[in-house]
Amino acid sequence: MFRERSRRRIEGFVRFGFEVDRPDGLIEALRRHAAENPVREIWVDEWGLHAEVDGKLHTPDGRIPTIRTSWIRDHRSEGPARLVTAFPR
Repeated sequence: MFRERSRRRIEGFVRFGFEVDRPDGLIEALRRHAAENPVREIWVDEWGLHAEVDGKLHTPDGRIPTIRTSWIRDHRSEGPARLVTAFPR
């Protein structure tokens, strides 16, 4: 279950057909966005490796807005990058 803060962030994507109570659809769409669109910028700082991705987001209502996502892979992590933020452009 999402924390309240995460829940509020999802609400910005509800207008595109995503459902607050079913976050898996948005999670999968954001992963697809990161995989299918070019990386805009990469940098490293004390927190890890950052990447920003601009591109299309496939949505349940059929619209395809352009969004920006920001991802980070912690220096200590062996796993995949985690989403920091996502917003329509």
